[in-house]
Amino acid sequence: MDFSLDLGKVDPPVWQVMMSGKVYGPYTRGQLLAFIAENRIRPRTKIAKGDGEPFIPAEEIEDLVPALRATLASSSNRRETDKKTDRNYVISLELSSCGDEPLIRELNEMGFFAEILPGTYLLRSQMSVKAIRDRLANMFQASDKAFIADTSSNRFASINLALGREVHLRDLWEKKTEAAA
Repeated sequence: MDFSLDLGKVDPPVWQVMMSGKVYGPYTRGQLLAFIAENRIRPRTKIAKGDGEPFIPAEEIEDLVPALRATLASSSNRRETDKKTDRNYVISLELSSCGDEPLIRELNEMGFFAEILPGTYLLRSQMSVKAIRDRLANMFQASDKAFIADTSSNRFASINLALGREVHLRDLWEKKTEAAA
């Protein structure tokens, strides 16, 4: 007799997430909660429970509201624990909505910057990677994308990347490599 627990029955992968008009999933409830904790799913992110169900904002799904509230509270109450030190960021952008002028104005307000290649910038700033992401996100449309690498503290953030791509990037970013012999 098999007494093993079938997690697929306990937490079936039935949830779908819509990002930038693309549907990803299915995911388990546990995966959604992890995405919320990592700020990949926000209150207005469209989610459907099951194939063919309507996509509604995450904030309207009763089962997800406590996690959304907890993440929002911790984000708003979080204080920078690092001293205000200069950090280096590499920012890669794919923009279709805002022009260069608003972007350059925003980068100037955040610190010193130089364009490395078209759409890729080096920024020297005392802001956190999340603060930079939030400032850029406020000026972006759903079709705009960004990847922000904090090379000083080995962190990254992104804006409007496909959820599957961001999951893959996070796995790669945190992957341990074996030391060369």
